[in-house]
Amino acid sequence: AFPREYLLSVDPEKIFDWASAPYAENTSFAESKKHLSQAGVLCRSKSEAAILGIYDSLAIPYHYDETIVINGALFSPDIIGCRPDGRLVYHEHYGLDTPSYRQRAEFKERIYRDAGIVRGRNLLTTYDRGDGTVNLELIRMQIEDAYRTEA
Repeated sequence: AFPREYLLSVDPEKIFDWASAPYAENTSFAESKKHLSQAGVLCRSKSEAAILGIYDSLAIPYHYDETIVINGALFSPDIIGCRPDGRLVYHEHYGLDTPSYRQRAEFKERIYRDAGIVRGRNLLTTYDRGDGTVNLELIRMQIEDAYRTEA
């Protein structure tokens, strides 16, 4: 079994075991999970459902909306994916552009940073455009870059 709190790596030999293992999924506002990904995962937004399709097409193992514990507090990154080397990548997709949403995102990223989850290392952040559309090709390139292993 895998711990229910945040992990920064998984045994590379067991990344697909990790992906298929039960995990603590965020149950808050479950009624808002109404967008179905290509693989049948219920998501909170159309963008997240499309992004999970990218993960699936790239065969990247992931957990969607997993609840993790950092310093005793609960957080739910949109996606936690596992690189081939076993390192986890935490992916936050920012779809709204409101003051309260931005404030919560900034707070979350400060907590993540203190826990070793840092942009450019193991935190991937992607965004909807200002008009609410999403550039899936750009997001695909960002995901591919985040999961590229060094030679």
